[in-house]
Amino acid sequence: MQVEVGDGLAAGFLPSAYRFLDTTRIPPRGDKLLRPALGVYNVSLARLIGTMEEAFALLVKLVEDNRIPAGKDGLSWLDPTLDLWTRLLMSADSHVDDVRTIVFGVLGGKNAWKSRPGKAFTARVKPYKDRVSNIANHIKHGQGRLSPFAFYSSSRSFLGYVVEGVTSEGTLGPEPTIHAGGHGACSFARDCRLHFVWLYGVSDALARVLEDSGREERLEVPEIHTESQLIELARSIARVPPLMYPDECFKAVPRIELKDDEVRRLVLSYRDDASAQRIPREANRIMTGWKGDGVTRSFRFPYKPRRSKADSSERT
Repeated sequence: MQVEVGDGLAAGFLPSAYRFLDTTRIPPRGDKLLRPALGVYNVSLARLIGTMEEAFALLVKLVEDNRIPAGKDGLSWLDPTLDLWTRLLMSADSHVDDVRTIVFGVLGGKNAWKSRPGKAFTARVKPYKDRVSNIANHIKHGQGRLSPFAFYSSSRSFLGYVVEGVTSEGTLGPEPTIHAGGHGACSFARDCRLHFVWLYGVSDALARVLEDSGREERLEVPEIHTESQLIELARSIARVPPLMYPDECFKAVPRIELKDDEVRRLVLSYRDDASAQRIPREANRIMTGWKGDGVTRSFRFPYKPRRSKADSSERT
Protein backbone atom coordinates (compact mmCIF):
# COMPACT_ATOMS: atom_id res chain seq x y z
CA MET A 1 0.00 0.00 0.00
CA GLN A 2 1.29 3.45 -0.92
CA VAL A 3 -0.50 6.80 -0.69
CA GLU A 4 0.71 10.30 -1.56
CA VAL A 5 -0.95 13.51 -0.36
CA GLY A 6 0.08 17.13 -0.29
CA ASP A 7 -0.05 20.58 -1.81
CA GLY A 8 -1.56 20.73 -5.27
CA LEU A 9 -3.31 17.36 -4.98
CA ALA A 10 -7.09 16.99 -4.92
CA ALA A 11 -7.52 16.63 -1.16
CA GLY A 12 -4.33 18.36 -0.06
CA PHE A 13 -3.06 16.65 3.09
CA LEU A 14 -6.51 15.36 4.00
CA PRO A 15 -7.25 11.64 3.57
CA SER A 16 -8.40 10.85 0.02
CA ALA A 17 -11.93 9.75 0.99
CA TYR A 18 -12.80 13.44 1.34
CA ARG A 19 -12.71 13.71 -2.45
CA PHE A 20 -15.91 11.65 -2.64
CA LEU A 21 -17.66 11.81 0.75
CA ASP A 22 -20.93 13.73 0.80
CA THR A 23 -24.01 14.26 2.91
CA THR A 24 -25.86 11.18 1.62
CA ARG A 25 -27.58 9.44 4.52
CA ILE A 26 -26.49 5.95 5.48
CA PRO A 27 -29.42 3.51 5.72
CA PRO A 28 -30.47 2.72 9.32
CA ARG A 29 -28.85 -0.26 11.08
CA GLY A 30 -31.85 -1.96 12.62
CA ASP A 31 -33.67 0.73 14.57
CA LYS A 32 -30.59 2.99 14.78
CA LEU A 33 -30.48 6.10 12.62
CA LEU A 34 -27.01 7.14 11.47
CA ARG A 35 -25.35 10.41 10.49
CA PRO A 36 -24.67 11.16 6.82
CA ALA A 37 -21.52 9.48 5.48
CA LEU A 38 -19.46 12.68 5.73
CA GLY A 39 -20.63 13.23 9.31
CA VAL A 40 -19.72 9.68 10.35
CA TYR A 41 -16.24 10.08 8.90
CA ASN A 42 -15.68 13.55 10.39
CA VAL A 43 -16.58 12.47 13.93
CA SER A 44 -14.57 9.26 13.70
CA LEU A 45 -11.47 10.91 12.26
CA ALA A 46 -11.56 13.77 14.76
CA ARG A 47 -11.57 11.27 17.64
CA LEU A 48 -8.67 9.31 16.16
CA ILE A 49 -6.55 12.37 15.37
CA GLY A 50 -7.17 13.84 18.82
CA THR A 51 -5.99 10.65 20.51
CA MET A 52 -2.94 10.46 18.23
CA GLU A 53 -1.97 14.02 19.12
CA GLU A 54 -1.99 13.25 22.86
CA ALA A 55 -0.22 9.89 22.54
CA PHE A 56 2.46 11.06 20.09
CA ALA A 57 3.23 14.21 22.10
CA LEU A 58 3.92 12.12 25.19
CA LEU A 59 5.96 9.64 23.16
CA VAL A 60 8.15 12.37 21.67
CA LYS A 61 8.88 13.70 25.16
CA LEU A 62 9.89 10.22 26.35
CA VAL A 63 12.19 9.77 23.35
CA GLU A 64 13.84 13.17 23.80
CA ASP A 65 14.24 12.67 27.56
CA ASN A 66 15.86 9.27 26.82
CA ARG A 67 15.03 7.95 30.25
CA ILE A 68 16.95 4.75 30.99
CA PRO A 69 15.08 2.04 32.92
CA ALA A 70 16.41 1.43 36.40
CA GLY A 71 15.69 -1.35 38.88
CA LYS A 72 14.15 0.81 41.59
CA ASP A 73 11.95 2.83 39.28
CA GLY A 74 10.99 -0.04 37.02
CA LEU A 75 8.82 1.09 34.15
CA SER A 76 5.88 2.50 36.07
CA TRP A 77 6.60 5.91 34.53
CA LEU A 78 5.35 4.46 31.24
CA ASP A 79 1.83 3.99 32.65
CA PRO A 80 0.44 7.34 31.33
CA THR A 81 1.74 6.50 27.85
CA LEU A 82 0.20 3.03 27.99
CA ASP A 83 -3.15 4.51 29.05
CA LEU A 84 -3.09 6.82 26.02
CA TRP A 85 -1.92 4.02 23.74
CA THR A 86 -4.81 1.84 24.88
CA ARG A 87 -7.17 4.68 23.94
CA LEU A 88 -5.39 5.02 20.60
CA LEU A 89 -5.84 1.33 19.80
CA MET A 90 -9.52 1.51 20.74
CA SER A 91 -10.02 4.66 18.63
CA ALA A 92 -8.27 3.03 15.68
CA ASP A 93 -10.47 -0.06 15.99
CA SER A 94 -13.60 2.10 16.17
CA HIS A 95 -12.45 4.13 13.17
CA VAL A 96 -12.11 1.03 11.01
CA ASP A 97 -15.61 -0.03 12.12
CA ASP A 98 -16.98 3.43 11.29
CA VAL A 99 -15.50 3.30 7.81
CA ARG A 100 -16.92 -0.20 7.34
CA THR A 101 -20.32 1.23 8.28
CA ILE A 102 -19.99 3.78 5.47
CA VAL A 103 -18.97 1.05 2.99
CA PHE A 104 -21.86 -1.13 4.15
CA GLY A 105 -24.33 1.67 3.49
CA VAL A 106 -22.82 2.77 0.17
CA LEU A 107 -22.83 -0.77 -1.21
CA GLY A 108 -26.42 -1.45 -0.27
CA GLY A 109 -26.15 -3.23 3.03
CA LYS A 110 -26.99 -6.94 3.00
CA ASN A 111 -24.68 -8.09 0.19
CA ALA A 112 -22.00 -5.43 0.65
CA TRP A 113 -19.19 -7.78 1.57
CA LYS A 114 -19.99 -10.21 -1.26
CA SER A 115 -19.68 -7.54 -3.94
CA ARG A 116 -16.44 -6.91 -5.83
CA PRO A 117 -15.83 -3.47 -4.21
CA GLY A 118 -16.71 -4.90 -0.77
CA LYS A 119 -14.27 -7.78 -1.14
CA ALA A 120 -11.56 -5.44 -2.42
CA PHE A 121 -12.07 -3.09 0.55
CA THR A 122 -11.89 -5.98 3.02
CA ALA A 123 -8.68 -7.27 1.46
CA ARG A 124 -7.04 -3.83 1.46
CA VAL A 125 -7.67 -3.04 5.12
CA LYS A 126 -7.26 -6.60 6.47
CA PRO A 127 -3.63 -6.26 7.70
CA TYR A 128 -4.53 -3.27 9.85
CA LYS A 129 -8.03 -4.32 10.86
CA ASP A 130 -6.81 -7.70 12.08
CA ARG A 131 -4.14 -6.08 14.22
CA VAL A 132 -6.19 -3.40 15.95
CA SER A 133 -9.32 -5.54 16.29
CA ASN A 134 -7.39 -8.45 17.83
CA ILE A 135 -5.85 -6.18 20.44
CA ALA A 136 -9.05 -4.21 21.14
CA ASN A 137 -11.15 -7.36 21.49
CA HIS A 138 -8.57 -8.98 23.73
CA ILE A 139 -8.58 -5.93 26.00
CA LYS A 140 -12.39 -5.73 26.06
CA HIS A 141 -13.23 -9.42 26.32
CA GLY A 142 -10.06 -11.26 27.41
CA GLN A 143 -8.98 -9.17 30.42
CA GLY A 144 -5.96 -8.08 28.39
CA ARG A 145 -3.91 -4.97 29.00
CA LEU A 146 -0.75 -3.31 27.78
CA SER A 147 2.38 -3.92 29.83
CA PRO A 148 5.49 -1.70 29.54
CA PHE A 149 8.60 -3.00 27.82
CA ALA A 150 12.05 -1.68 26.94
CA PHE A 151 15.26 -2.70 25.25
CA TYR A 152 18.06 -0.57 26.67
CA SER A 153 21.76 -0.02 27.20
CA SER A 154 23.63 2.25 29.57
CA SER A 155 23.02 5.21 27.26
CA ARG A 156 19.83 4.58 25.24
CA SER A 157 16.38 3.09 25.65
CA PHE A 158 13.86 1.82 23.11
CA LEU A 159 10.37 1.74 24.56
CA GLY A 160 7.28 -0.24 23.72
CA TYR A 161 4.62 -2.52 25.11
CA VAL A 162 3.43 -6.10 25.35
CA VAL A 163 -0.20 -7.14 25.04
CA GLU A 164 -0.59 -9.22 28.17
CA GLY A 165 -2.27 -12.61 28.02
CA VAL A 166 -2.24 -16.06 29.57
CA THR A 167 -0.34 -19.01 28.09
CA SER A 168 -1.62 -22.59 28.01
CA GLU A 169 0.48 -23.25 31.16
CA GLY A 170 -1.28 -20.46 33.02
CA THR A 171 1.71 -18.14 32.84
CA LEU A 172 1.31 -14.43 32.13
CA GLY A 173 3.18 -13.16 29.11
CA PRO A 174 2.74 -11.90 25.55
CA GLU A 175 -0.74 -12.88 24.32
CA PRO A 176 -0.18 -15.79 21.86
CA THR A 177 -2.99 -14.71 19.51
CA ILE A 178 -1.32 -11.31 19.07
CA HIS A 179 2.40 -11.96 19.60
CA ALA A 180 3.40 -14.92 17.41
CA GLY A 181 4.16 -17.96 19.53
CA GLY A 182 3.71 -15.96 22.72
CA HIS A 183 6.95 -14.05 22.15
CA GLY A 184 7.82 -10.51 21.07
CA ALA A 185 6.73 -6.95 21.81
CA CYS A 186 5.56 -3.80 20.00
CA SER A 187 7.90 -0.82 19.74
CA PHE A 188 6.35 2.62 19.94
CA ALA A 189 8.65 3.58 17.04
CA ARG A 190 6.89 1.19 14.67
CA ASP A 191 3.45 1.56 16.21
CA CYS A 192 3.16 5.34 15.82
CA ARG A 193 4.05 5.01 12.14
CA LEU A 194 1.68 2.08 11.66
CA HIS A 195 -1.39 3.95 12.92
CA PHE A 196 -0.62 7.12 10.99
CA VAL A 197 0.06 5.28 7.72
CA TRP A 198 -3.18 3.32 8.04
CA LEU A 199 -5.23 6.43 8.82
CA TYR A 200 -4.54 7.24 5.17
CA GLY A 201 -4.61 3.62 4.01
CA VAL A 202 -8.13 2.97 5.32
CA SER A 203 -9.27 6.26 3.77
CA ASP A 204 -7.76 5.31 0.42
CA ALA A 205 -9.64 1.98 0.51
CA LEU A 206 -12.87 3.87 1.27
CA ALA A 207 -12.20 6.35 -1.57
CA ARG A 208 -11.95 3.48 -4.04
CA VAL A 209 -15.33 2.11 -2.93
CA LEU A 210 -16.95 5.53 -3.25
CA GLU A 211 -15.44 6.08 -6.68
CA ASP A 212 -16.49 2.61 -7.86
CA SER A 213 -20.03 3.27 -6.66
CA GLY A 214 -20.30 6.26 -8.99
CA ARG A 215 -19.75 9.10 -6.51
CA GLU A 216 -18.53 12.19 -8.30
CA GLU A 217 -15.29 13.76 -7.21
CA ARG A 218 -15.81 16.97 -5.26
CA LEU A 219 -14.40 20.18 -6.64
CA GLU A 220 -14.01 21.53 -3.11
CA VAL A 221 -12.99 19.32 -0.23
CA PRO A 222 -14.91 20.18 2.97
CA GLU A 223 -12.93 22.21 5.47
CA ILE A 224 -12.76 20.35 8.77
CA HIS A 225 -9.60 21.96 10.14
CA THR A 226 -7.45 18.83 10.37
CA GLU A 227 -4.91 19.36 7.58
CA SER A 228 -2.44 21.24 9.80
CA GLN A 229 -2.95 18.65 12.54
CA LEU A 230 -1.96 15.87 10.16
CA ILE A 231 1.19 17.70 9.07
CA GLU A 232 2.18 18.24 12.70
CA LEU A 233 1.57 14.56 13.47
CA ALA A 234 3.92 13.60 10.65
CA ARG A 235 6.55 16.00 12.01
CA SER A 236 6.23 14.61 15.53
CA ILE A 237 6.65 11.03 14.27
CA ALA A 238 9.85 12.10 12.47
CA ARG A 239 11.31 12.92 15.90
CA VAL A 240 11.00 9.25 16.92
CA PRO A 241 13.92 7.27 15.38
CA PRO A 242 12.52 4.45 13.17
CA LEU A 243 14.37 1.68 15.01
CA MET A 244 12.42 -1.57 15.33
CA TYR A 245 12.54 -4.56 17.68
CA PRO A 246 14.21 -7.73 16.32
CA ASP A 247 10.98 -9.57 15.41
CA GLU A 248 9.45 -6.41 13.86
CA CYS A 249 12.17 -6.37 11.20
CA PHE A 250 10.42 -9.33 9.58
CA LYS A 251 7.10 -7.48 9.29
CA ALA A 252 5.86 -4.99 6.71
CA VAL A 253 7.49 -1.59 7.16
CA PRO A 254 5.27 1.46 7.80
CA ARG A 255 7.10 4.45 6.36
CA ILE A 256 6.33 8.17 6.38
CA GLU A 257 8.30 10.67 4.30
CA LEU A 258 7.45 14.35 4.62
CA LYS A 259 8.95 16.37 1.77
CA ASP A 260 8.70 19.91 3.11
CA ASP A 261 10.14 21.86 0.18
CA GLU A 262 8.49 24.35 -2.18
CA VAL A 263 5.81 21.76 -2.90
CA ARG A 264 5.06 19.79 0.25
CA ARG A 265 4.30 16.10 -0.09
CA LEU A 266 3.60 13.32 2.37
CA VAL A 267 4.37 9.81 1.07
CA LEU A 268 3.08 6.91 3.15
CA SER A 269 3.67 3.23 2.53
CA TYR A 270 3.29 -0.17 4.18
CA ARG A 271 5.36 -2.78 2.39
CA ASP A 272 7.27 -6.02 2.89
CA ASP A 273 10.50 -4.41 1.73
CA ALA A 274 12.88 -5.84 4.37
CA SER A 275 14.38 -2.40 5.00
CA ALA A 276 13.45 -1.90 8.64
CA GLN A 277 16.25 -0.52 10.81
CA ARG A 278 16.91 -2.61 13.90
CA ILE A 279 17.70 -1.23 17.34
CA PRO A 280 21.48 -1.25 17.99
CA ARG A 281 22.91 -4.53 19.27
CA GLU A 282 24.35 -2.88 22.36
CA ALA A 283 20.78 -2.32 23.60
CA ASN A 284 20.66 -5.91 24.81
CA ARG A 285 19.10 -5.46 28.22
CA ILE A 286 15.37 -5.88 28.57
CA MET A 287 12.88 -4.79 31.18
CA THR A 288 9.17 -5.39 31.42
CA GLY A 289 6.53 -4.87 34.08
CA TRP A 290 3.49 -6.93 35.02
CA LYS A 291 0.76 -5.87 37.41
CA GLY A 292 -0.20 -8.72 39.68
CA ASP A 293 -3.68 -10.22 39.85
CA GLY A 294 -3.28 -11.69 43.34
CA VAL A 295 -3.06 -15.24 41.99
CA THR A 296 -0.60 -15.65 39.11
CA ARG A 297 3.02 -16.12 40.17
CA SER A 298 4.84 -16.86 36.91
CA PHE A 299 5.70 -14.55 34.01
CA ARG A 300 7.22 -15.10 30.57
CA PHE A 301 9.69 -12.63 29.09
CA PRO A 302 8.81 -11.35 25.60
CA TYR A 303 12.31 -12.27 24.42
CA LYS A 304 14.90 -14.74 25.67
CA PRO A 305 17.19 -12.84 28.02
CA ARG A 306 20.80 -12.39 26.92
CA ARG A 307 22.98 -12.76 29.95
CA SER A 308 26.63 -11.91 30.45
CA LYS A 309 28.77 -10.55 33.26
CA ALA A 310 27.96 -7.01 32.14
CA ASP A 311 24.34 -7.49 31.21
CA SER A 312 21.20 -8.55 32.98
CA SER A 313 17.49 -8.74 32.24
CA GLU A 314 14.99 -7.52 34.73
CA ARG A 315 11.30 -7.79 35.51
CA THR A 316 9.37 -5.43 37.74
